[in-house]
Amino acid sequence: MKNGNRRNCIQSHFAKRGLKFAVSEESLSRQLEKLLGEERFESWEEVRYKRNLGIATIQDEYAIFQTVEEMNLVGSSQAEIALDIAVWLCTVFDPVLQPKNKLLDLGCSVGNLASWIAESWPEIEVVGTDACEHFLQAANQKNKPKNLSFHGWNYALSTYAKAPTADVLICSLGIDFSGNHIQVDLDSINIRERDEYKASFEEAKGYFSNWRTAIRAGGYLFSVLRIANLTSFVAAADAATAGGWSLDLTSSTKLQSQGQELPALAFTAVTSEQLPVDLLTAFWLQQKISELFDRRLIDPFAGVVYRLLSDKKELRRSEKIYDDGNLARTIIGQAGPFAYRFTTTTLGFEAIQIVPAIEAASLQLNFHWFMEAELVPQGRPDQTRKKRS
Repeated sequence: MKNGNRRNCIQSHFAKRGLKFAVSEESLSRQLEKLLGEERFESWEEVRYKRNLGIATIQDEYAIFQTVEEMNLVGSSQAEIALDIAVWLCTVFDPVLQPKNKLLDLGCSVGNLASWIAESWPEIEVVGTDACEHFLQAANQKNKPKNLSFHGWNYALSTYAKAPTADVLICSLGIDFSGNHIQVDLDSINIRERDEYKASFEEAKGYFSNWRTAIRAGGYLFSVLRIANLTSFVAAADAATAGGWSLDLTSSTKLQSQGQELPALAFTAVTSEQLPVDLLTAFWLQQKISELFDRRLIDPFAGVVYRLLSDKKELRRSEKIYDDGNLARTIIGQAGPFAYRFTTTTLGFEAIQIVPAIEAASLQLNFHWFMEAELVPQGRPDQTRKKRS
């Protein structure tokens, strides 16, 4: 199914189950107050305020709601985000699913996404898990496909007791990280020495270790996490490694939705080495890097940028000698969290392209790559051969 069609189908499914799209916050608040009643609505507002301060958990908020209608109404404020996440998750797990596979939806709430998956992939078994039993009871009251079931599991505290284990795990904002509220220790330069890192690592390790008990060796985890900063991201990545997961950055991305940047991460259930901080930093900053270097720089600035790059490590190079004796050289290399492609000629022409280090393999060795940027003025088709005055 193409993403456009999939998106429309998921949105229709969510709407039928009670999620509202394109509704203002003010309107949702009025509807929720009417549905909950004044007392429970005030309790919900108080808990939301405490969650922003980091002194209440999402479990405290969940305890207020009693029906699928109530949960979907409060969730409607993030309906577009839920839709964007669902589209990404379905897109990445679809290629690895096999008939008779088992998929666990971690933190499934009232089962909106789990029910869509079960209907769309009838040949697999889908299990929705959540720590809130009253949500699962509400989800079980809905008409659901035969290949869908729900089980309680507080994966922050315990291992998975159901058997057999799954082939694919998905997590759609199914963690309420308390570590995001810890202030960064700016006096500690090394990320892995920061107090925030240590606290976030210990918290995340429990989740990833417990998730590992629910998956077969070589299975997959696809998760979208609400992580606030680079330090917490490095901690989560390291915690996953410690829990027996391998993070695949090439299949991961930063999901852009409603003004938020959410790390959408792909893992495999195999042991691996801890990834370098530089590589994780490059992934975390890749959107900002692409904004800074959204075009190929051509002289006079290209050479300046190239010389400013520190700790350059050459990966590949190629040279070409023209009939008139002039030389062109293209170098592909890495400088910390960056990869670069730099072309220079004996006529003084220079061009550079900078990308996140994880994209180094995508850079091709040729002598006219900068022409693709459409920055070379018309009438100068071969700038490597023309002298400048």
